[in-house]
Amino acid sequence: MRKILITALLISASLLFATELMIGGGFIFGNITGWNLSGGLVDQNYKIDLGLNFDLGKTVPDSTTTKDFYQIDIFSVIPLYSLEDFKIGPALAIMGGNYTSDSWETSFAIGIAAEYNYQSVSFSAGMLYPFSGTFDFYKALCVGAQFFITPPQGKQFIDKLFVSVDLLMGRVRFMAGLIEPF
Repeated sequence: MRKILITALLISASLLFATELMIGGGFIFGNITGWNLSGGLVDQNYKIDLGLNFDLGKTVPDSTTTKDFYQIDIFSVIPLYSLEDFKIGPALAIMGGNYTSDSWETSFAIGIAAEYNYQSVSFSAGMLYPFSGTFDFYKALCVGAQFFITPPQGKQFIDKLFVSVDLLMGRVRFMAGLIEPF
């Protein structure tokens, strides 16, 4: 009960102070090769990204049965230090799914991430250290690039349309989305 209460409090505080909502979808590779639906909260003081990855009706390896595979990933960055277009701070990643067995496996990692904005492109890179299991350099990397599509000349949009690619804990995601201020 205490964990649910703390989680609800953190989500409420994040919603209260967020200035933009991110929604998107795309294709993923990694533990699951399939589709992704993502949502998140974006602010100058933090970023939270929640993704649902799924591959429905996939044939189980070494078997003739089919199964629906799911994976949920949460990635959060709090840039504590900022210098013009460069931000750096702690990062947290949680990933769980049923991609290897009938039960859900969850991995949890914490580390540091940096972001650099150059015109209409945002680059990010970081290193995460897992709390359980062994250290794997490939799964410890978190890198990404986000390209914001500028509106046609003479038009002004409130929303920011983007395409992005990122690597998080062994999962590669290609995504298109929208950041909506509220």
